[in-house]
Amino acid sequence: MHHIYHTEGFIVSSRPNGEANMILGIFTKELGMVDASVQAMREIRSKLRMGLSDLTFSDLSLVRGKNIWKITGASSCYNLFECFRDDRVKMDVAANIAALLKRMLSGEEKNKEMFILIASGFEWLKEERLSEREVKNFEAVMVMRILNFLGYAGDKLKFEEFLRGAEWSREILDNMAKKRTEALKEINVWLKESQL
Repeated sequence: MHHIYHTEGFIVSSRPNGEANMILGIFTKELGMVDASVQAMREIRSKLRMGLSDLTFSDLSLVRGKNIWKITGASSCYNLFECFRDDRVKMDVAANIAALLKRMLSGEEKNKEMFILIASGFEWLKEERLSEREVKNFEAVMVMRILNFLGYAGDKLKFEEFLRGAEWSREILDNMAKKRTEALKEINVWLKESQL
């Protein structure tokens, strides 16, 4: 008898596995980053397809297989491709954040607080009408917060206002606008020092 794990998850990547199967990279609330296989997901009749496309937040049911997790159930909460279909800048930011998570998170390590940060950030981004510049400032704050969570933040004092908490507001984005050039340089240093 296999134990079924239920968790929220954010689909950050997918790759084919055989003719109809897929392997997904999923940042989960309860298990951290996992790779999970899905049987027959690429078939049109697959019931799981809608809840497992890239950039989807879903409620998932997972079973640990011998070598990899297996997805037994998925129910989509929302898909960022759908949400940002008419906003290329938001779409690019969502894809960039997903790629960063895939790059920086390895192995299963529960990081509930960071999952909440990512989920609350995208919830806020979905609801707000933002200029292109504000969306870019959102991305800079999100990346700084992710790197801080992972222990890669260097000069925390200079950027403290962006690193604490998981709240989002236009004021935070306005403050980032004043420091964005400096912040981007710092982000690149942090990424380089992570060696990932």
